[in-house]
Amino acid sequence: MQSSRKRKARRDDHLSQLQLQCELAIQAPGGVSKVLHLIEGASDDDIKSLNEARYSPVVGCIFRLGKSTTRNGNSAGSQLQLDELIEVCYRRNLSVNSSATFGECIHRPIIVAAYFGFYSAVRLLLQQGSLPDLRDGDGKNVLYAAFQNPTVEGIL
Repeated sequence: MQSSRKRKARRDDHLSQLQLQCELAIQAPGGVSKVLHLIEGASDDDIKSLNEARYSPVVGCIFRLGKSTTRNGNSAGSQLQLDELIEVCYRRNLSVNSSATFGECIHRPIIVAAYFGFYSAVRLLLQQGSLPDLRDGDGKNVLYAAFQNPTVEGIL
């Protein structure tokens, strides 16, 4: 059986330099801001490689910001930061329908944003052409994810 380190190394061999930088930045303190600057400063060829890989750094950033989601929802600062990242990705022509893989599951920005209650991000992604009927690796769509949101538990 392969060690997880070998599987991780093999996975990293297929990542573009920008994708690897984004994934490392997401894990670092101030990660969302770092990703924002990486995307803003990326060459057109680097952006093209992300689109060809169908990779979205937005997913990892939503997971990072979603860690601090409480029953009261998300902070206004987190929502603004995420909205700014989505706008920059859109301006740089990164596909709003791309995804990121965590474990063995594919996650899409609109579905993860709905799950964590970043509703302004969901609205923004829809305005930019995100397809609401797309499903993630578990077969969930955006509506299902919104109802699974930890902040709506007491509302329904």
